[in-house]
Amino acid sequence: MVKFINSDLETYLQGYLKKINITEEDLDNVKSLNINSFDLSGNYISNSLEDLNLFKNLKKLKISNYVLNRENIHIIDSLKGIEDYIFYKCDIKDMLEISRKKYYNI
Repeated sequence: MVKFINSDLETYLQGYLKKINITEEDLDNVKSLNINSFDLSGNYISNSLEDLNLFKNLKKLKISNYVLNRENIHIIDSLKGIEDYIFYKCDIKDMLEISRKKYYNI
């Protein structure tokens, strides 16, 4: 069983994968991930991206309503194999840092 730092992401994945105890193998099968710092009611839930390194085969990542500070940009940049990044309504705190990266659709 995988231990998540972000309990909101864990809850989202439990619903998405339709299981409670998520394994590394389950995460290896996730190719696309859409994360949002707000729930369906518009309430703020999280701005932690630390668990993204658990997804070893992620190809597409959409991040909505997050604060992209230097720490979050470094977490995103450490992910390998992602072919498509989408940042939607993100608050970019370090434009210089993100401008050095290969991201599109900002």
